Amino acid sequence: MAVTTKTRAKSSSVAQAPADRTKAYALDVVAGRIVAGPHVRNACRRHLQDLIQGPERGLFFDHEAADYAFRYFENVLMLSEGQFEGRKFELHPSQAFIIGSLFGWKGPDGLRRFHRAYIEQGMELGNDGNVVSLRFLTSSMEIVAPNGAAEGMEWRNGYLRVWKGAAQRIIGPGFGANGDNLIDYFGPNVGAAAASKSNAMMWMDANGSAYFGGQLSAGVLRNAVQTTTTQTIGTELVNGPFATNGRVRTVRAWTRR
Repeated sequence: MAVTTKTRAKSSSVAQAPADRTKAYALDVVAGRIVAGPHVRNACRRHLQDLIQGPERGLFFDHEAADYAFRYFENVLMLSEGQFEGRKFELHPSQAFIIGSLFGWKGPDGLRRFHRAYIEQGMELGNDGNVVSLRFLTSSMEIVAPNGAAEGMEWRNGYLRVWKGAAQRIIGPGFGANGDNLIDYFGPNVGAAAASKSNAMMWMDANGSAYFGGQLSAGVLRNAVQTTTTQTIGTELVNGPFATNGRVRTVRAWTRR
């Protein structure tokens, strides 16, 4: 009697595990693709080493717990003030490494390995005895007046923005409407992203073009009038040269009878 054997067809679709953001940052730091200080490099080396040798000590990395923390930061938390108020909190790779390390590593009891953390980043201070240098290693820096966002100053993404009340001034690259290529802007306080040539009172772009829509108050350019003689008949007046700072020259002519 023939026996028929049936086998269940295997599904060709395999669920992909979420990207290991904690390990990815550690690999980039150790490989030198991301510049970091000695303590950060050591932390990254420890993370990669513990992934291999940690199970011998009962340690393991809980990817699901780390991803849960990432989702909480990026899907629940929001920025609360400034021009980015209401925007979702997006973790920088260095921040993802910190969050992943704190919430992902578990001990033999299944509880978190780390319960407290000391975090320090974003600033360098050097002193050679004569000159003190200060560097902020950060993608953004914001200084806001005590009364909130009504007035303040910020450095962010390569540009400097100063605002007070309904007006703002922005200098630098990387801001404004797409295609405007702005490097200098003065106009209504609509934030850096909404700054554009169409709503500016004054702007300058990276191509050298500029516009000013306000009113100027300037001194008068004067040119001395010289006479070639003091006689009453046949006097000739020489007016010029004319100084106009490159503007249109207006020459008024007259005759003497």
